[in-house]
Amino acid sequence: MQHRLNTPFVIQKDNLLFEQFLIKIADDENWFFGRYHHLITDGYGFIVWVQYVAQKYKSLLVDENLHFSSESYQEEAIKASVYMNSTEYELDGAYWHDKITEKPQKFLQRKYHHQNNSDKKSASYVLTLSEDQRKLFEEIQLSTKCSTQQLTIAALLIYFGKTADQSDFVFGIPIHKKGSKTLRNIVGLFSGVLPYKGSFQNDLKLIDLLADIAHSQKKDYRHQNYLIGDLSKALKIDSTEGYLCDIIINYELLNFQLDFGEDLHAIISELFSEFQRYPLLLNWQDFGKQQPLELHINFQYQYFSQTEIELLSKRILFILEHFRDSLEKQIADINIIPEPERFQLETEFNSTKTEFPEDKTIVDLFNEQVSKTPDGIAVVFENEKLTYRELNERSNQLGHYLRSKGVKEETLVPVCIERSLEMIVGILGIIKAGGPMYLLTRNTRRSVLPICWKIQVLR
Repeated sequence: MQHRLNTPFVIQKDNLLFEQFLIKIADDENWFFGRYHHLITDGYGFIVWVQYVAQKYKSLLVDENLHFSSESYQEEAIKASVYMNSTEYELDGAYWHDKITEKPQKFLQRKYHHQNNSDKKSASYVLTLSEDQRKLFEEIQLSTKCSTQQLTIAALLIYFGKTADQSDFVFGIPIHKKGSKTLRNIVGLFSGVLPYKGSFQNDLKLIDLLADIAHSQKKDYRHQNYLIGDLSKALKIDSTEGYLCDIIINYELLNFQLDFGEDLHAIISELFSEFQRYPLLLNWQDFGKQQPLELHINFQYQYFSQTEIELLSKRILFILEHFRDSLEKQIADINIIPEPERFQLETEFNSTKTEFPEDKTIVDLFNEQVSKTPDGIAVVFENEKLTYRELNERSNQLGHYLRSKGVKEETLVPVCIERSLEMIVGILGIIKAGGPMYLLTRNTRRSVLPICWKIQVLR
């Protein structure tokens, strides 16, 4: 089923953009597998569809053969087309253009390079919550009057606000856009992604952050029908840059009973394509009392490893679990690392013994890292960054220049420079050229005398 789900639909005039199979597992167990292009339906439409299948099956079982009807999706598509050419659509657009005036800063970086383009692009990690954890979440929702999705937004703002080199973030929030009972009974694509723009402020209390999130989303929902694609075009975000939002936070309520009759029991499971479009997708699946609450994290291999995602899921859950006792805390004071992991990190940090390969130089080790993570951040100074690829290219350029000027082994190269990215480029370039150096730096912040270091690179 996973392999079939990964197979793309061919969009041509005579091709169906869905397929369904009944798979016999045993005499008393069958699986109904369906996959659908998003042009056909969204998650809410799928719920309507499987409920119809159950009701229709039950009616056939008792020889009633009931007929079901629903409103026309085609008519709703026509209404949407009229709206998109209206003054109301322009006013909704003005709201978003005023709220998000420039391209959001990207803070997720491509760190891993896949040698084989046919490799799966993404994977999923599932964290199943215990009954006690679920009850705790329900208590927090009741006391804060916030949804699971809003609590998760707050947890991510706190986590990335304390770990990323920025304070403003834009997350994507999927919404079903079915505001009436009539729309909620139609199978078709209505859903979209709503941007959420938030910020991390050290002195803000958690209870105030949650109130800000709820208030902001309430205003955003009034303009939910404006297309995020049109906003991206206005901000001149092209396909090479990815999407307006790198991180998606979703909540799926799958709390419905499938009554097939005759004591038949049914459960729902959702598979995700292993070629996800977004670097990171957090998806809560709430089955009510039928199944445990689950957090599905879909991630792209270019951005995360499986181990990193497992750590991230535990950290996010740790933050959420402590919301109940942290409502009056400033968000800067909220811990983001679980105690077992914190102990392990402190133990590893204090262990300074390192085995250095005797047959490799600094340049050898650096080149290996460039091959592994060419787009990973190698060095940061204030608001400037260099990836491993950029640092490698600039240091190579300097190394070739120095060699052309006669620098070789044992040629002393002095460097006098302020602390900067260029200082690291200079050090690495001299090492690649083969020369030892005198490094003269000046700590301008403390106004102390220059310090002279001699760095001899052994080969």
